[in-house]
Amino acid sequence: ERPYCCSVCEKRFSNSSHLAAHIRTHTGERPYRCDICRKTFITTSALNRHQTIHTEGKRFICNYCGKTFKWMESLGRHIRSVH
Repeated sequence: ERPYCCSVCEKRFSNSSHLAAHIRTHTGERPYRCDICRKTFITTSALNRHQTIHTEGKRFICNYCGKTFKWMESLGRHIRSVH
């Protein structure tokens, strides 16, 4: 069952969040921005998938926000200054 319908193109969706993301394809809204390269995305899942390109060779991950670092010292500095 797909009770949620796009008012622009009449495509139907099974839940409201999928419809909301689809509507952004019509409006051009891209509310999710990569903190590293500033590229924007329609969905958080697209942003998360994109961010993996920045983690190549980066082994240290902030447990608070998921940002990654090549050096433990950089992670420590990040945690002290941001969190």
